[in-house]
Amino acid sequence: MKPKHHIIISVVVMAFLALLAYAKKKEVTKSIHWNERALTWDDFPHIDGIPGDYDAMVYSDIQFEGNREDQYLHIYAQMIPHKSGRVVTEAQETEQLLIHEQNHFNITEYFARLFRKEVIAIGKEKLTNEDLQRLGKKYLAKIDAMQDRYDKESKHNTAWNAQRYWELHIAGLLRETAYYANQDLYSYQEFTGGPTPWCRNIYNTLEGEILTSYPENDENSRYGEVYHIIRKQDSTFIDFYKNGKPTNGGYFEAARCIIAFPNATTRETKLFDAEGNPFSNDTEAHTTRTVTDAEGNIIRTYYDENGKQISKEGVFTQKGVWNAAKKSMYSTYFDKEGKPTTRRGAYKELRTMGDNKATQKISYFDRNDNPMRDTYFVSTYAYEVDANLMLASLKKFDVDGNYAIALDGYYTKCEYDERGKQNSEAYFDKHGNKTADVNGIHKYTYTYDLYANCTDLRKFNIKGFPTKGANDAHQLVSLYDTLGRNTFSAAYYPDYILKFSDTKDGATSYEFVGDTISIAKNVDAFGMDAANDSGIAWTKQFLNAKKEVVREEFYGTEGNWAKTEDGVAGYNYKYDERGNQIEIAAFDSLGKPHAWQEDVAITRWEYDKNNNRNKTTYFTVTDELAHAAQGATYNGFVYDDANNLVERTNYDSNMNPCLFDGVFRTSIVLNRFGKDSIVTNYDVKNEIIAGGGILKYTYNPRGILIAESVYNQNNQPVLNDFGVHKTVYNHDSYDRYLGYTYYGKNDERVNSIEGYASMQMELNASGFVLNYTYFDKNKKRVLGPEGFHKMENFYNTMDEVVRTSTYGTDQKLMNNAEGIADYVYRKDTSGRTIRISFYDADSNLTEDSSGIAEYFYTPSLNGLYYLEKQRNAKGEEVAIETETEEATEDAI
Repeated sequence: MKPKHHIIISVVVMAFLALLAYAKKKEVTKSIHWNERALTWDDFPHIDGIPGDYDAMVYSDIQFEGNREDQYLHIYAQMIPHKSGRVVTEAQETEQLLIHEQNHFNITEYFARLFRKEVIAIGKEKLTNEDLQRLGKKYLAKIDAMQDRYDKESKHNTAWNAQRYWELHIAGLLRETAYYANQDLYSYQEFTGGPTPWCRNIYNTLEGEILTSYPENDENSRYGEVYHIIRKQDSTFIDFYKNGKPTNGGYFEAARCIIAFPNATTRETKLFDAEGNPFSNDTEAHTTRTVTDAEGNIIRTYYDENGKQISKEGVFTQKGVWNAAKKSMYSTYFDKEGKPTTRRGAYKELRTMGDNKATQKISYFDRNDNPMRDTYFVSTYAYEVDANLMLASLKKFDVDGNYAIALDGYYTKCEYDERGKQNSEAYFDKHGNKTADVNGIHKYTYTYDLYANCTDLRKFNIKGFPTKGANDAHQLVSLYDTLGRNTFSAAYYPDYILKFSDTKDGATSYEFVGDTISIAKNVDAFGMDAANDSGIAWTKQFLNAKKEVVREEFYGTEGNWAKTEDGVAGYNYKYDERGNQIEIAAFDSLGKPHAWQEDVAITRWEYDKNNNRNKTTYFTVTDELAHAAQGATYNGFVYDDANNLVERTNYDSNMNPCLFDGVFRTSIVLNRFGKDSIVTNYDVKNEIIAGGGILKYTYNPRGILIAESVYNQNNQPVLNDFGVHKTVYNHDSYDRYLGYTYYGKNDERVNSIEGYASMQMELNASGFVLNYTYFDKNKKRVLGPEGFHKMENFYNTMDEVVRTSTYGTDQKLMNNAEGIADYVYRKDTSGRTIRISFYDADSNLTEDSSGIAEYFYTPSLNGLYYLEKQRNAKGEEVAIETETEEATEDAI
């Protein structure tokens, strides 16, 4: 029997126009509003048949009603049951068909939200009935177009991949418009206007004046991050709330800030936590006192809750000289002894204000008033803020006044949504041209739910196309419940193709049983439970009163016990009073201790006073000291005052020094960036390992590694196992990696034992490798370790590799060990490979070591590769082995 489909009849524009009257509440026909609940089959009256032999039809439209005299105006999407229907056939009342109908309703709701958005922007005072009629017709036409496209592409719910794509796409549209979900226009502060003590953004000026933007009302103050401000004659109270509760955070990092003016020259800022107790942290003091003289110069000091003066970020006193003509403050920092000290890496700061009282520029100087770089290797920051005092663009400059070298571009532009949440960030070079960050991304976009959780992140390249970037995902989706708990997370390629990990973990949905149990489920693109390579589909976690995970159990799709590759069915965890994990113990499906690595079943940790893990000990299933990997039962760690690791040691079960990867003890000398500068390795006699126990690392002024070299126990240059003393790493003007060169003990170029001295790379505009080549110590072309002189990549507009070619020293195509010189990839719109073809140096189709010349993959919303067919060089189809039918992208 031919399967029945359905037809949507609810969005014929001409049929809607009569419904767009500006109705009073009592005139609205009984219907189901979108925000009431999801549709059920009970909402669809039984009918005998539908033209076209379809199974169901849903009638939905946009309605507005209200009376501004009563401060009432609603715009909503409604489903009208008596104009909808379903054919009375039990077999057709499927959950999936109902989902399809619900998404027709969801499309109507999406455009109802856009309708609200436009009306809200007009505002209560300027809105007319003509505006409502005009916008109503506009969005009904848009609904009609999208509903038609939805049915065509999904083939009325019969094209599974297309149907699922539309479900995900429509869900994304609703996420983008989450702010406009409330059908009551009078619930929006932007629509009503008027005074309010609530706002979404604040700015504290140099004079202590609190500037505000994004005003909010009482009703919506329970959503997301918001400030409540009370201004008095001699003080201002600023309370920070998150989702309706006083919370530490926000501009001042505390739940409450009181800015008081005890006298005409003194300003005190006092911070408190949500319980009203004095608040302080690493960067903020409980009390900050600023004394200003008649010329505007300041002295700023910091105090604890007992009134004792303290240092913050190493600064005991800040003195600032005000220049009224330039609207600038030149500050110098001093320690407790009155000596010049640094804050964020600089001795002095010049801060210039704009006409709007916001900071326009910050420049850093050394103790001699010369420009210097801060902790982030920038000398000057130039800010542009928008009308809402939000950062619109940021430019960075070096000590010479030129643009600072920055991996994420020379300057950044930001945009914001209706609540002041950043919804895009894009990077540009010193000429204003689009550029990419270290991940190959030019622009990021963000979407938030009502509670200010980021629910959607997407990435785009400099051409404006969706791209995966170096992190191999275009879109990240995260959903949350009203308690702020993550209920779903997934990474997608473009077109909502679900990304899977190397072990076939896809999306994750979370279920909660009370406050003590959570269940994380591995799900595929269709929301179905899916087992990963270890057979694990569910991870059940048990939480203690502090919300710490104390036990994990692994299950398969049928609820049966599942195990990791090491045979572990679960883990038990313990913590100390500071929240540090102090034990992990593995067990099998019978609940018995299980060794997961060598003879290790239990691992325990100890911590220093700064919560740095300083000792690891391994135990067996019987809770005895384990032999562990390479016989290292104990690992010891030592940290400096800045919590940087400076020493590692290894001991056996008898606390005798032992070797792990050939080393007993490693000592580390750090540079000013907190990075390894000199690493010395010792043997079990605690003597420097002979022949190359010392490694030295060199960095450029921005903290990027540019060279590493090896020395013996006498601190003399030596060669490593590859015949090289020093490796120099090359970078471009963006500090992007461009290859390396080998040098000998006398700083001369040398060939490694593999016969080459350097590898040189070229990058495309997004920072991805165009080609790399090998040269010997005389800078002559040679073959590299892979057997070719040059490898070259070709990219499409999405920055996906569509061809990879290898060349010999004669610059001609060169076959590799399998006889392949050209790998040609056919990509779909999501960037997935759907066909791979191999060609030799003569451009003939050729076969790999498995006798295959071309692989063909079946597209699916699951980002796995399902091998559809394969052919040899003659074009003949070759039988597929079962174990090769499915793979992740990394395996392709």
